[in-house]
Amino acid sequence: MKKLNNNQTTNLGRILTTAEGVEKYDACAKRILSDKNILSFILKYSVSEFEKYNMEDIKDFIESSPEVTGTYLSTAMSKFDSITGMSTESCLPYEGNVSFDVRFFTQENNYRKILFDTELQNNFSPGYDLTSRGVFYCARMLSMELDTEFSSSDYNNMKKVYSIWICTDVPAYADNTITEYKMSPEDIYGNMTIHKKYDYLSVILICIGKKPDKNNKLLSLLHLIFSSDESSEKKLFILENEYNLTIYKQTRKEIENMGSLGMGVWQKAMTEGHAKGRAEGRAEERTQNIKTTISSMKFHNMKEDDICAIICTTYNLTKDELRAYM
Repeated sequence: MKKLNNNQTTNLGRILTTAEGVEKYDACAKRILSDKNILSFILKYSVSEFEKYNMEDIKDFIESSPEVTGTYLSTAMSKFDSITGMSTESCLPYEGNVSFDVRFFTQENNYRKILFDTELQNNFSPGYDLTSRGVFYCARMLSMELDTEFSSSDYNNMKKVYSIWICTDVPAYADNTITEYKMSPEDIYGNMTIHKKYDYLSVILICIGKKPDKNNKLLSLLHLIFSSDESSEKKLFILENEYNLTIYKQTRKEIENMGSLGMGVWQKAMTEGHAKGRAEGRAEERTQNIKTTISSMKFHNMKEDDICAIICTTYNLTKDELRAYM
C-alpha cells in the first residue's frame, strides 16, 4: 500500500475534518427541525389540515417526540402506537433502503391521523427533481403502513402521508416559494358527482431564499434558523420575542452548536484550504491549498460558478488558469 506523504496526510485530515463538521452541522439542524415548536410552525403555515388551528393545538396533535435519523427498526416493527419508536429507515425486499430525516405523526383529538417525513435539503439540483424523490418517499411511507395502519382487506384505513422538503441554496426561480404537489381527480369523460377518498399523499417544497421574505412568516423563520448569518444569541432572541416561540434547553443548545459549526461554507473552505498557503506565499503550498479548497467546496455541493468566482477573486486567477485546478 502506497504511503501518504505529509502534505497528502494534512490535506486528507482537512477534508475529513470538513466532512465531520458537515455531519455535526447536519445533525444539529435535524434535531432543531424535530422541535415541536418548530414543527408546529411549519404545519401551521404549509399544511392545509392545520391552518385553522393555533400553535398550541398543533403542538398537542404531534404525538410524543419526533424521531430523527439514527433510529433503525425493521419494517415489521414500525408500529405507530408511539412516535418514539417510529422508524426513520425503511428497508423493503428488492426496494432498497430509505432514510428519513425527521418522522412523526399527528392525531387531531383521536379524529384524523397523518404521517409526516420532513427533510432538510441543501442541494436543490442533485441530478434529479426533488419532487420525484418526495413522491417516492410518500410511496414508501404508504407501503410501510401495510399491517401497521391498515390490512390488505381494508385499504380505507390507509393514512395520508406528507413529505415536506425544506430547501436551502435554491435557484432564483424557486427563491422564497412554498409549493404543494398532490393527488386530485380529473374527470376524463362525464362528471362523477361524488369522488371517494383519494387524498393520500402530498409533497411540499419550502424553498428558503437568499434573503428573508418578510411577508411570509414561515419562510422568514426558516431563513433565520438555517440561512441567516445572525449570531445564535440574536437568533434565539428573535425566535422568542418576534415569533413568540418557547425554545427549550436542548434546542437552544443545538442552535448554539449549529452557529459555531455553521459559518458560510466557502469561508469554512477558505479557512481549511487557503490560510496557511496565503500567509507563507510558497507556490507549492498555494497550489495544494487551492486544490484542497476546491475539493472542500465540491464536497459541500457548491455550484461550479460560485466556486470559480470565489477562487478567482481570492487567488487572483483567470478562468483559464483555474481550469488547471478543476
